[in-house]
Amino acid sequence: MHGKKKILLEPKENIDSLTGLANRNYFKEQLGERGYFNTTTYKCIAVFDIDYFKEANDNLNGDEALLSVVKTMSALLSNNGVILRWGGDEFVVLFEMGIEKAYKICKEFCKQIEEGKMITVSVGLTAINLFDNIKTNYHRAARYCYQVKEIGGNGVKKD
Repeated sequence: MHGKKKILLEPKENIDSLTGLANRNYFKEQLGERGYFNTTTYKCIAVFDIDYFKEANDNLNGDEALLSVVKTMSALLSNNGVILRWGGDEFVVLFEMGIEKAYKICKEFCKQIEEGKMITVSVGLTAINLFDNIKTNYHRAARYCYQVKEIGGNGVKKD
């Protein structure tokens, strides 16, 4: 599948069983949440989740909704980053591109999700600051995601 970098021979606890994506455990083992990014490969980090997921899960098939958002982001991301399932309906994307290009992808992602999936997503996007620890970078993107949710969802906020 496009946009998902295959992780071979990883323990099952590092792979999300539904989506096949690397998960938070993998992220912690590879990068450590409190550590610092030790590569300049990743330029931006995004946090996204499905708006009103409880209602979507009750009215639609929740697994299908999750797989649909992963498939859509994977196609848009191509091989220019990696998607991780953080937990529940929350995902992290590490982009191998600058923030303006990543922002365009995130805007297109929101548009494509809204167009035919009966759900919407909120996205927070930030440029990775190598002087901040990983947790700080993640929390900045997550804060932007929740600011989008507070105004009704279905959008992207970036620095």
